[in-house]
Amino acid sequence: MLSIHPSRCHLRTMLRRETRLAVFASALILFLILFYQLNIQKNTVQYDAFEDTSMHKSTSYHKNAPGEYHFQPLPSSVINGVDRFVFFVGYARSGHSIIASMLDAHPNIVIAHEYALFTRWEDDPALHSNKTALFNALYNNSRYNRFKGLRSPGALQKGYTLNIPGWWQGQYSQRISIIGDKSGGMTAKVFRVNRHKFISLYHNLQSVVQIPIQSVHVVRNPYDNIASMVLYNEHQKKLVNQTKKYANYDALKKHITSYFNQVRSVVEMMETVKLSAIEVHHSDFIANPKSTIRRLCLLLHIDCSEEYIHQCAERVFTSESRTRHVVQWEPELIDLVAQNIQSYDHLKRYSFQS
Repeated sequence: MLSIHPSRCHLRTMLRRETRLAVFASALILFLILFYQLNIQKNTVQYDAFEDTSMHKSTSYHKNAPGEYHFQPLPSSVINGVDRFVFFVGYARSGHSIIASMLDAHPNIVIAHEYALFTRWEDDPALHSNKTALFNALYNNSRYNRFKGLRSPGALQKGYTLNIPGWWQGQYSQRISIIGDKSGGMTAKVFRVNRHKFISLYHNLQSVVQIPIQSVHVVRNPYDNIASMVLYNEHQKKLVNQTKKYANYDALKKHITSYFNQVRSVVEMMETVKLSAIEVHHSDFIANPKSTIRRLCLLLHIDCSEEYIHQCAERVFTSESRTRHVVQWEPELIDLVAQNIQSYDHLKRYSFQS
């Protein structure tokens, strides 16, 4: 009878096991490679499909091809063809981000998102020593936010997007008529910290751009604005869609003071530099977005098609977010806000009940 040595039997068993493992590992690697390639292809197709299906069909505008963000300098002819410079003034949590995003969607308007114009100018004057450097910085901020920031289609996955599908955020058609920045709260802060420095920066801006400068002043009901500041800064945003009220007397009082410091700074800033400001009330914008957008276009001296106005209006919430009802207000704090409101004409239309 033929006998097999135990060590040879064990060796054959090990070889068979290692062969099976090698085959399994090879199959797994092949599967992962195929899955990766299919996934990349799927994502590319979906992205291109978004660009194609959402493209504005009724005009001859030519959109830039989709792709990853990269710095793109503006032609000198485009830089020299800009007619107007715009920056936002106002208050944190006032709703000016969506208005700026809609302007940025216009084919001939570029509005940067939170570029913090005056802060950056103060920190690095060399960066803004000429119009070319400034306009390129603002344009590429807009481009970045279209690809990676809150204005990108993918921002919705994070719960919130400022994207206007199919329009010109981060892009332009043939020429840029208006360029600027949306950093309302930061602009007021620079003035509040050092008004003489701000005046110097503003005059420097005038000398660099050599075109008319306008501002957009977005105003929200102070009670809602303050309540939103509290919820945001105290990391309680999740309560906005709940019935539970957030009670924090000290935080509320602190943000009442902060809000009216911003209000005073904005009013004094506009008076000091004789700023031409377009006032937009958030409640009017929510109630009648088309009328508000038309008015903005008229005051900015730029043509806006009805399709552009319609598409922007479609992105606006159907009702105003009354965050004042998500925060617990003591009667004396309601009265404190009411007393402060009476000092500013642009706020007198508002009350806790309105």
